[in-house]
Amino acid sequence: MILRRIDRLLADRRIVATKTVGRPFDPRLAAAVATVEDPAAADGIVVEEVRPGFLWQGELLRPAEVIVARRDVRNGDDT
Repeated sequence: MILRRIDRLLADRRIVATKTVGRPFDPRLAAAVATVEDPAAADGIVVEEVRPGFLWQGELLRPAEVIVARRDVRNGDDT
């Protein structure tokens, strides 16, 4: 209930959370704090959001902190 009130308060002030999980990493919206080998995700896709990011009136207020999938380069999978 409190989270809904906070979300509503932020939306009233045109502050919205960025959507990063499942999307390609965008350094304009997020900072990669870690990478992980994830065979279920394509290289460069955000697999987890550690700290949400926010936009205010379409401009970056705070970047998200995310974990990004990467290929295992030790196996020679660089195609």
